[in-house]
Amino acid sequence: HFTQCSNHWNSPTSASPDLYGPRLNVPRHWREKGFGKMYAKDGSYCAGITMYGCDNGKPHCREYIQVLLDEPLVPGQLYEMTLWVAHLDGSLWAGNLGGYFSEDKISEIGASLLEKDPQVLWKDAIVVKEGSWLRLQKTFSAEVDARYLTIGNFFPDDRTTTSGESFLNYAYYYLDDVSVHKIDPILTRDTSTLVPDPVETNRFYA
Repeated sequence: HFTQCSNHWNSPTSASPDLYGPRLNVPRHWREKGFGKMYAKDGSYCAGITMYGCDNGKPHCREYIQVLLDEPLVPGQLYEMTLWVAHLDGSLWAGNLGGYFSEDKISEIGASLLEKDPQVLWKDAIVVKEGSWLRLQKTFSAEVDARYLTIGNFFPDDRTTTSGESFLNYAYYYLDDVSVHKIDPILTRDTSTLVPDPVETNRFYA
């Protein structure tokens, strides 16, 4: 299970995203479909999630990865979120990849869609050249002092744009090098009312 294998990143639902890297074996029946052929953008590990396919009967048709931020967001502060994506050859291209920032950690029983309103969204189908990584970048203004970031598709299939021809009836993407940082001007915050964060960190070993 992703949460057991990954340091610091976790799955907010019962669905299990995938982790790729040294000493992690991809089962043969998945290797035959092309899973695990993509190497990490940087470092040794990357994650993989299913983003589309519920209406086509795909089990775990929505997968997400979640992490505790180094510090809470500052309301009113402008941020830039960046991540790199690659695509499983043979699966569909899909849109609605989003980043949802929340004050509380998400822990859902079940593997269904998380119906959230992501503050960062790449709505159009993400087309990535086979074997390549694509850099995605968006700016947003923080509305609350969120402490967690969850990445995935928060919309149902009938609201998700897809394209391409495939022998797999779902969309699957690899994720790596996620970052969130402030954009000038940097706002200050009153730290006197802050409470310590849980003992977690967001270093992306997955």
